[in-house]
Amino acid sequence: MHAGLTLLETYLSELDAEFALRHLKALGVRAIVEKDNCGGLQPQLDLRGIKLLVADADLEKARAVLAEAAVPVDAPAWTCSDCGQEVEAGFGTCWQCGHDRD
Repeated sequence: MHAGLTLLETYLSELDAEFALRHLKALGVRAIVEKDNCGGLQPQLDLRGIKLLVADADLEKARAVLAEAAVPVDAPAWTCSDCGQEVEAGFGTCWQCGHDRD
């Protein structure tokens, strides 16, 4: 583990972890994604999940940000107002352009 960083969340998908990371950083939260897959050469090693780590000092803010941004899993599919891409239920950010769900 990295000094000064705390595990906030573990994701099964690198895409989900990267979206959360981007959202946190946009709001001034210091965070990194940690994965153990030999630099992408052995993706099967991500069996333990992709870890989102945040600076200890930003932990409470990060928890609040992700709780506020949470999208219910049973939410309906939606169309991005920025690029028009249809996005599957449960995703709060457009995978085409990165725009947050309205």
